[in-house]
Amino acid sequence: MRKWISFGCVVLLVSVFFTGCGRRPPTMGKEVFLYVSLGNTNGCVGSNYDLLTNAGIVDDVEVKDYLDVPTSIQIIGKKVYIADKYRGVISVFSSGNFGKAVPQMEISNMGEGYAFETVFQVAVNKYGEIYAVASLTNTNVYETQGATNERENYLIYKFTYDGRFLYTIGINGINTAPMPMPDFIDLDLFGNLYVYFREDRAGELYWKVKRYSSSGELNFEFDSQYIAKKHEIDGEMYQSELYGIANLKNDERLIFFTANYLFKNQGDKGNQLVGYRSILEMYSILKNTVSRQLLDEKQRMEDVLGITADDTIVLYGYDEKYRVIRFHFYDMFKNQHTYQYAPVLSDYYANFGFYLDQNGELYSLVVKENKHYILLHWKKKNQTKVFE
Repeated sequence: MRKWISFGCVVLLVSVFFTGCGRRPPTMGKEVFLYVSLGNTNGCVGSNYDLLTNAGIVDDVEVKDYLDVPTSIQIIGKKVYIADKYRGVISVFSSGNFGKAVPQMEISNMGEGYAFETVFQVAVNKYGEIYAVASLTNTNVYETQGATNERENYLIYKFTYDGRFLYTIGINGINTAPMPMPDFIDLDLFGNLYVYFREDRAGELYWKVKRYSSSGELNFEFDSQYIAKKHEIDGEMYQSELYGIANLKNDERLIFFTANYLFKNQGDKGNQLVGYRSILEMYSILKNTVSRQLLDEKQRMEDVLGITADDTIVLYGYDEKYRVIRFHFYDMFKNQHTYQYAPVLSDYYANFGFYLDQNGELYSLVVKENKHYILLHWKKKNQTKVFE
């Protein structure tokens, strides 16, 4: 599971009409799933609070505006895995009574056979094995020419379910080429690790994907520069940009989200944007081709939140009309769409985004009073009908 982006800057142009004109859609209830204190000691979650106060930012409102906490989280059943970039550890908690966090394990930044400085991302496979993206800067890392590399290097570390180190991917590990900072990592149910890199090349967005087996061997690479930059839609040629990508869990396929723009010459005004389509497609790794179109919308598609263990795609976006967050569950095999809605929490808490577990349960990460790290579980309503 991955957290894609905090929601503040997503604009979704959606008109949703419900039975009973003027009534807001029914929103999910919520309960506290995990409640942890912010701090720098065992059993706490780190933050930049001390950095802010040392810089003279002490007003609670200002702190809320600048507060940062670890946001790479994996939720497996009652367990929560956190890549704590401020404390430099991988923390594992279980959800106790009323959401009280029960510390289960911490993987420190140094142990037998490994060391890292800052941990940024975490993912957990079906066996409970832990993958972490972390940085390492030291004079013991060398370039191929033998010169000392003082740059920050990114590596992927793998640990057993009980925290024993297995191997690294990156410099001085398996597949020892230097690795840039991944945008995110994900897993499938076959034990493969997917590492995603987003690159800006001369002002254009490209994605690179590297897939590693459970033993750390590279077994697939993909670069979106080889995907066609044009889509023919209804007889018109649209300029395409791949803005989102994900992997299925039960099938060796990727999911592409493309933004497609139709420009036409408008005389003195030159080329003008006259059409737009969002397209969701399935890409076969084995066949190295786009194998199926899933969705085609004439507006900005919601952002992907994640994909469940049964390969239901979950999208989300802000509904401007009703001022709620809409979650769109798309079962591509049944071609079935269901929806859930959540109120906006940012007026009450520092809100750090939404999360999805493998079973399709929804969560929010919030911070209360700049002191408490809280994971909220959203209690789904029965299927909500939407008329678009």
